[in-house]
Amino acid sequence: MENTEEFMEQNDNVEIQYIISTQKFIILSILSLGFYDIWWHYKAWRFFNQKNQLDIMPAMRAMNSIFFIYSLFKTILKFSNEKGYDKKYPVILLSVGYILLLLFNLLPFPFLLFSKLSVIFLIQPFQALNFAKRQSNELKVIEQTTFNRRQKVIIFIGAFFWFSLIASILIEIP
Repeated sequence: MENTEEFMEQNDNVEIQYIISTQKFIILSILSLGFYDIWWHYKAWRFFNQKNQLDIMPAMRAMNSIFFIYSLFKTILKFSNEKGYDKKYPVILLSVGYILLLLFNLLPFPFLLFSKLSVIFLIQPFQALNFAKRQSNELKVIEQTTFNRRQKVIIFIGAFFWFSLIASILIEIP
């Protein structure tokens, strides 16, 4: 993708887009106890904010994703279809499923762990957005084939928390 002509039309308002694989996204989501999902929401909203010069606050939308998930999924699907993505995903079903699993955070342990499965409802929009970014001539896209330093820190801290959680469960079992 390092073709000079391709970047002549690059949108100067949009930062370089770093893309990771679906597997890395799932790993980071689960190991970070869902915090990586918030980061992805932020980056997606920031992308559309820069691309479309919207008057929104991406960080607030990410932190309140439960209220903005439907519009994010819909925006991603529209953008990806414009870039030749021929698949459809059920925006309402994915939004409701995501919200319902997030609500498991309000339940006592161990039921709150089910909320960490909310990533399954992000996979299709994640893949659609990555496809669209790859197809867009006006964006500079870099595929991350390895975990960067921040992602490795997330993996290390997340693995420590998961290990601690599992150890505390095992200790409590009579």
